[in-house]
Amino acid sequence: MKDRGMMKWLPYKSLVEQAEINRAMNERLEREEKPLISKEKAEEINEYLLQYSGQISKITYFRLDHRRTLVGHIEKISPEEGLLVAEGIRIPFPNLLDIEDA
Repeated sequence: MKDRGMMKWLPYKSLVEQAEINRAMNERLEREEKPLISKEKAEEINEYLLQYSGQISKITYFRLDHRRTLVGHIEKISPEEGLLVAEGIRIPFPNLLDIEDA
């Protein structure tokens, strides 16, 4: 018996409505909840930001249901606004998960 490979699945993607439902389901499955950080980790992040002196940093943050990592220079640290700007991306302090030298 000859296997048809991906050909056998093509008819299931032919319905527009079904493709939209499949896309939405995959999107829901890929979401993750925002992880909580410990008090110690929050203090570590705060200490790093207080001592920051222009070095390249590896920043892990949470945005739009996903954990993301950014490597680059921090352009602005604004305690008044509660955010950090790095490589043109604005990251609110509560979304920071980790930060370290790259």
